[in-house]
Formats: sequence, structure tokens, C-alpha cells
Amino acid sequence: MYEKRPPNFAVSGAGLSSTSVIVLDLTDEETALDIGRRIAALTGRTLTVRNEEGLPLATFEGARKN
Repeated sequence: MYEKRPPNFAVSGAGLSSTSVIVLDLTDEETALDIGRRIAALTGRTLTVRNEEGLPLATFEGARKN
């Protein structure tokens, strides 16, 4: 697995519904938070990162289009 850099990823189909779920099986919380931040920035949607019990770790606001 990777230790220093999270993988590149592409999000497709964002915005098809009012609620979307993306599940990534990651053991490192810092990596999960970094990927969550990047997904929010790419999609422009608010994203909540949760742990394995479903408890929220952080919420990231999506980028706003002006």
C-alpha cells in the first residue's frame, strides 16, 4: 500500500442525486481526511468523513462556484 501519498482518484457522477455515498476502506485517518478534503474540493459538495463505527471525524465544505 501507499504510505506517503494518497492515490489519485476521479469522481464521476457527482450531483446525480442529493445524497451520494463513497466508501473507501482506509486504516489511516489522516489519509481518509486528506482524500475527503480533495473529494469535497473536486465535487463542490459538502462531505463528511466517518470512521468505521459511523461517527463523524470531519466535515469539509465544497468549493463554491461564483
